[in-house]
Amino acid sequence: FRDKDRQNMQNNYSQHDIRILKTEDNGDVDFLVYGYQNRGNYEGLFGIVGYHFEKENNVLQERFYIPVQASFDQLAGDLEQLTYQSDSDMLYLYLNHAIYGIDKKSNESMVVADGLEENSYAVSMDKARIAWQEGGKCFESSVLHVLDLESGEKHDIRGGENEYVRTLGFVGRDLVYGITRTGDQWIINGRQAGFPMYAVEILNDENQVETRYEKEGYYVDEVTVDDSRIH
Repeated sequence: FRDKDRQNMQNNYSQHDIRILKTEDNGDVDFLVYGYQNRGNYEGLFGIVGYHFEKENNVLQERFYIPVQASFDQLAGDLEQLTYQSDSDMLYLYLNHAIYGIDKKSNESMVVADGLEENSYAVSMDKARIAWQEGGKCFESSVLHVLDLESGEKHDIRGGENEYVRTLGFVGRDLVYGITRTGDQWIINGRQAGFPMYAVEILNDENQVETRYEKEGYYVDEVTVDDSRIH
């Protein structure tokens, strides 16, 4: 957006940023410019523009534009949650409590999951795996969906009879989730405060349960995942 005139307000308005999606050995780059568009085809608008830079011919190609109604900080925070481009040119973005998939070859888009409440979904550290609870609720969900964004393979985790499942986070690519019973509720001052978990399981990237933590008479109220450690 900038030129040699450093005093021009249009040049200095900085409510936008760049996020690189993919780089090739030949110098080609796929990237996003998100936020306020100072110049170009969408001058004066706020949103996300996808570009492809072709090094050999020194050509910049516009691929798509997504209008967004949000503050710049909110948009930046959403894209920090999830921005991932697969080898098959599928782009996945988290925007305004929803996850979208964009086929960059056909420019078709789809909603992968929407209505996501805080703590009802999780993204792996490499951004290539996501998990979300059906219905977007934080506690009362009987199905947990797991999607590999690279392969497109989807796996569902279902609680047993009168059980809920709850996503807790990822350790690397391994999903940590809890299992609760529908009749076990925290009641504080007469109000429901959640469901304690009687078991916690870890699912590896081959969708196999690697570890299960369960202790008779004990419940887990909260789990935090910090890099490679579970507290």
